[in-house]
Amino acid sequence: MKEEENGATGAFDAAHDEVEDLENGALVLEDQGDREDYTETKGNGRNLSHRRRKKLANRPGLIAALIILLGTAAFGIILGFGITAAKQDQENYFESLARDLLHDFEEALGSFVMAGLWLHQACRSRSITHQEFREAFEYLQSTGLEFRNIAFAMNVTSDAERAALENQTQAYIKETQPGASYPGFRTVQRDHPNGPTIVPQSNQSHYFPVHYVEPIEQFHPVIDVDFISTPGRRKALEEAIETWQPAMTVRLKLTGNNVITTDPDTYSVILVHPGIPLPSRPEVVPRDVSVLAIDINNVMTRAHRFLVEKSVSVYLFDSTDPNETPPFLGGATLPNDKGGTGNANELKFLPEIELSSLVGRAKYYTLTKNISAASRKWTFVAVASEDDYRPEVTFVILVSLQSLEPNNRNTMRRTLIFCVLIVGSNHDLCRLPLFSSLGIYTFQASSEDK
Repeated sequence: MKEEENGATGAFDAAHDEVEDLENGALVLEDQGDREDYTETKGNGRNLSHRRRKKLANRPGLIAALIILLGTAAFGIILGFGITAAKQDQENYFESLARDLLHDFEEALGSFVMAGLWLHQACRSRSITHQEFREAFEYLQSTGLEFRNIAFAMNVTSDAERAALENQTQAYIKETQPGASYPGFRTVQRDHPNGPTIVPQSNQSHYFPVHYVEPIEQFHPVIDVDFISTPGRRKALEEAIETWQPAMTVRLKLTGNNVITTDPDTYSVILVHPGIPLPSRPEVVPRDVSVLAIDINNVMTRAHRFLVEKSVSVYLFDSTDPNETPPFLGGATLPNDKGGTGNANELKFLPEIELSSLVGRAKYYTLTKNISAASRKWTFVAVASEDDYRPEVTFVILVSLQSLEPNNRNTMRRTLIFCVLIVGSNHDLCRLPLFSSLGIYTFQASSEDK
């Protein structure tokens, strides 16, 4: 009877150990020898559990090697996908930002073209006075548009008309600019010994003087100067008259009296607007033109409407002539506003550079797009900042290390170590309490035979 009780007790202990081993993940039959050992010691649970633990305890190196191998493979896969996704994230952000900037620049340029149309409509009847033209200039200023100057050039075809206009200007200059001289209609003499110089104009069959100009304080020396006496402006005017479409000059360096200067890296263009054909008056043909002298930097400033989290540089080139290297028009960097201070409103204007070297030197992302600028074709180039667009990758790495350590009381201890490393494409995530508190954690579960 006692032997039966012992046998029953042994069977119960063996079943208890098997259940415990299954729960703890220790029942591993790795080869035929294990299966035979299991069969031989089936009646004695304690011997089975002890032998199995002893075998597993002698194989920690194999388990560790498998864990490291699997972890390395998983890490490699995550790394590859992570880097690819991070680069794509940065590229998508840059392209979206660059296209928004392009859209804003085209809108800003369109605002200047619309101003030219409006100015032409205000002056087309020729009944406007110099004072009324000044008021028109003040209206345009109220829109936030900035001009180097605005003007209205008139097609004069008789000496009598010339005399009347000269008398009108004489009275206005005397009233508003005391002490200033007014010699009448003038022209630019290109072959003057001192270079291009404004000189009195002799009698001609027709004239195209800039009869109205503002601000008069800085630009009264160019009032009634023949607009077509310089080749670039003459070409733009002829294009506007022939096509009845706004036209643009090549880049210019302008001073207060519109004579070419050598001011580095600052360029202007002159927009010429002939008005529009009127369906109700098909007999009307283009005659006079409104004239806007525009600094490229002012167009860029007008386009800079919002703050950006990542810095980007914008360049403009005139690509109208396919047979020449596109001339530089202007460039500016939009600083980032990562801190959210709102102080990144000021553009940093950039020195002149060639289009080929710009695209060739870019280490990160660029967007190049041709746009219409009245009668000319400009190239818009956006370049990502090297510091702000380096790929930032997010990885979550879990490493599980198991240690089976039998002690004197046949206690099995399993230690799981989880290491979490977070390097985010959005580093703000790392500042959240959940993530900032993550580190290395140890969880221990032990069981003892009763």
